[in-house]
Amino acid sequence: MGYGDLGFTGHPKIKTPHLDKLAKGGAIFTHFYSPAQVCSPSRAATMTGRMPHRHGIYSFIGGSSGNLTHLPKSEITIPQLLRKNGYQTAIVGKWHNSLIEVQMQRDKTGNKDIPDMEHYGFDYWFCSDDNAKIRNKPGWIRSGKMEGTKNGLAANIIGSEAVHWLIKERNPDKPFIQFVHFYEPHWYVDAPEEITRRYLGKTTQNKNEAIYFASVTNSDAEIGKIHRTLKELDLEKNTLILFTSDHGPAKLGEGKRDRNYGTATPYRGHKYGLWDGSIHTPGLA
Repeated sequence: MGYGDLGFTGHPKIKTPHLDKLAKGGAIFTHFYSPAQVCSPSRAATMTGRMPHRHGIYSFIGGSSGNLTHLPKSEITIPQLLRKNGYQTAIVGKWHNSLIEVQMQRDKTGNKDIPDMEHYGFDYWFCSDDNAKIRNKPGWIRSGKMEGTKNGLAANIIGSEAVHWLIKERNPDKPFIQFVHFYEPHWYVDAPEEITRRYLGKTTQNKNEAIYFASVTNSDAEIGKIHRTLKELDLEKNTLILFTSDHGPAKLGEGKRDRNYGTATPYRGHKYGLWDGSIHTPGLA
């Protein structure tokens, strides 16, 4: 997701009413930067407060950096610190600071140094190591138990699971931090047909562009559900909500990958690049 992909950052076509409402009642950071121009280094920096050259994650995990690359055991994470101070800690969605399935099988791999999610500070996690597939994503893992493929779009699954944790899993007597990490928009970009139809024809003649617009709107709707749940649980006024993207928009070529219609407007640059728009991301509190 690029800086310019949201209503409150000026996109002329993409509708994000729930984030726009949060922005109206909160603080917008117009000069908010991700620590890197690709996902895993940014996510590791967000978890630790340390830049990639210090925490040692330089590229996306599972690709050129190798399957056993992981956030080092010696790093101190935000959820670790909060848990020590009485917080419940949960993550729903994309982790990408290590491979959870490899962690679960580390006795088989012989690598005892790969930390598990509990070591990283999480009481509860619901994640998948498959970061590219958006519809019917395989390999979901809930707190150490494999749950396999979940039918539907990742954003809707994540939104429902985030609400489930707030209502069913959370201890109402303790403070909490909940990381909700959407996969969308991400290659392969996908979205509900109903929302795509709203954009196709009226807003754009390009179906792939309509799918991209719809994927952002769909994620926004799930954020709205989470915000509404906080209200219903009487938690809204005592909860800090932070929203951002892990880097600028992608440009991944033609054909099946031709759904990357994000923009960093008014800045230039894309994911993997070194221009301002590569790391200048939306920021909201």
